[in-house]
Amino acid sequence: MKKIIEKPALLSPAGSYDALCAAIDAGADEVYFGASMYNARAGAKNFSPEEFADAIKLCRTMNVKSNITVNTLAYDRELSDVCDLIYDAACLGADAFIIQDLGTASLVRSSIPEAVLHASTQCACHNRDGAQRLFDLGFSRIVLARELSREDIAQITDNAPYETEIFAHGAICVSHSGQCLFSSVVGGRSGNRGECAQPCRMEYSLDRAGKKTYPLSLRDLSLARNIKELCSMGIASLKIEGRMKSPEYVYGVTKIFKNLLVEGRNASDDEMRALEELFCRGGFTSGYFTKKYLTSNSSMYGIRSDADKEKTRKAEEQTAQLINKPKRQISAVCEFSVGKKPSISLLCGEHTVIVTGDEPLSPAKNAGADFESVAKNLIKFGNTCFSLAKDDMAMTLSEGTFVPASVINDLRRSASDKLFEMMTAKKPVLRSKLGFVPPKNEYSENIPQVRLYFAGTKDIEKKLCNHKNIESLVFPLEAFEKEGTRIKELSDKYSIGILFPRVLFCGERENAAKNLDRAKECGASFCEVSNIGHIDVAKESGLEVYGGIGLNITNTICAEVFADKFGISSIILSPELKLGGARDIGKKDGVKYCLFARGRLPLMVLESCIVKAEGKCKKASSPGTDCALLCDRMDMLFPVRGQKRQDLTFPCRNVIYNSVIADLRMKKELYRAGIDVICVSAEDDGMPM
Repeated sequence: MKKIIEKPALLSPAGSYDALCAAIDAGADEVYFGASMYNARAGAKNFSPEEFADAIKLCRTMNVKSNITVNTLAYDRELSDVCDLIYDAACLGADAFIIQDLGTASLVRSSIPEAVLHASTQCACHNRDGAQRLFDLGFSRIVLARELSREDIAQITDNAPYETEIFAHGAICVSHSGQCLFSSVVGGRSGNRGECAQPCRMEYSLDRAGKKTYPLSLRDLSLARNIKELCSMGIASLKIEGRMKSPEYVYGVTKIFKNLLVEGRNASDDEMRALEELFCRGGFTSGYFTKKYLTSNSSMYGIRSDADKEKTRKAEEQTAQLINKPKRQISAVCEFSVGKKPSISLLCGEHTVIVTGDEPLSPAKNAGADFESVAKNLIKFGNTCFSLAKDDMAMTLSEGTFVPASVINDLRRSASDKLFEMMTAKKPVLRSKLGFVPPKNEYSENIPQVRLYFAGTKDIEKKLCNHKNIESLVFPLEAFEKEGTRIKELSDKYSIGILFPRVLFCGERENAAKNLDRAKECGASFCEVSNIGHIDVAKESGLEVYGGIGLNITNTICAEVFADKFGISSIILSPELKLGGARDIGKKDGVKYCLFARGRLPLMVLESCIVKAEGKCKKASSPGTDCALLCDRMDMLFPVRGQKRQDLTFPCRNVIYNSVIADLRMKKELYRAGIDVICVSAEDDGMPM
């Protein structure tokens, strides 16, 4: 059934309790925040258990939806704790949970069926197939990849049974989210585990001798100039990035976007200037949304200057004075009459509480209470979440009645407490047995088969002589176009696989299907995919589907999801798993479990070509050849290779590879981990994965 969206909700970040209050005060319809663990912003202040509970209660009181971030990859030993966190938050009244790991999502769906799931942007959903697959797994909202254009978003959103959410403002990763291993592999801090060290913000050159600049540092995104168009696209939610940002930033950006949405208009020059002052990196970009990056992408890149920081300091000082404690407007009905017990009723939405005094009121010795004197005490809700205006007060006050201020205060406090308790009472949430116990696997030593990856067929016979126990040969999809005849000859002796590109937009699907059919004619029998949105197009070509490293499989349940629900018969476990973690994954009969054992790991997949941005593109990329060498401050060289788009649009995407060739083949633990196949680059300098 199509989701009918009249206007997007505004979703604001809350990296701290103060930022949460700022977002609500500025008019956010929804907020997103995490507990102290299992969220993709471990560096944010986040919330203690007490603050976490208070945050959800505040959201419920203020009629603002709370979306809880549980968007990191989980290991087997963590799944039970993750589910406990989600259950406790659901009981507190959390509205939805933003999840990346499909193992976590599967367990939550089976054990806490009432939980509402949103697919994190870390799921790298960039086409309609991926969104539908995630919906089938139980996600009601899909947070789309930030690299999508207006046309791509429209195709995914049009007549869809799920909701869609897009980032409308804030920092954007230079790599496709969920497809970045740079921080993890090079620095030991996993972006998929919420610990990204932001290597993309550091200095590099595109060759060893070149001047160090910031070729990976993108400007922040802002679609404030596109609000009218966004309101017509059926998007459910516009998301502001910034859980690491200050409360002043959250308030200022939320306030501007709220005004734009309410008034249905695009931002003015003054509003864009105000957004820049709150935070920017030399300005903003909308390059992906408009597709401008395909023709001119140099303006997408920028760094945060001292002048930018000084503007932010001044803007935050001014904005801090505007932030108030969020209050929910309520109404009251009260009666103060001689001979009757005083009573106060407080009303907020569907909630009503009535509090009555213990003793009847007495006649006044002198002048009785009047409306103004009673109202003055009745509106004093102080540090609570409520606010009462005189115009929202209906009062029955008999003439000559003595109404002590202490009585009014006691009744108001009691009614306020009861109303808050009523609005934030724990919800009865159904929970069934988790049904998962981390396996304790012990394997005798075995010699796995070898899956070899080639950029092309040049000198392939010589390279094959270096390996034994070969399971299959894998070539990138574009190699079949130029070298299909030779690959066909190899298929008489070896099982041949296709290495599918990491990214496939809706507009590329038709050509991708044709290229897969051609590869199948050249002897390919399977296709290795690294994105959930690529499974369907591979299956439609009649190919067996293997799972690649980009699926981010780090636990037993996630592996079972791809095996059982999608029929994937061979799975490469995440390279972020230690060998002990790979051993701990429960192995399913009929499924091959694989590990990347030798070669240069792909660290980033870039939508915007950094070589083109530097004016150095020669339009001559081919599989396995370097377009540039990214040189860091330690003079380590990271190959940058082009990956042509399936719609033949120039420029290419970039894939950045590790500076060193990893090799696990001498590790004894590799042969005791229950691994069926090791994946090895047959190229001397590694090759695309």
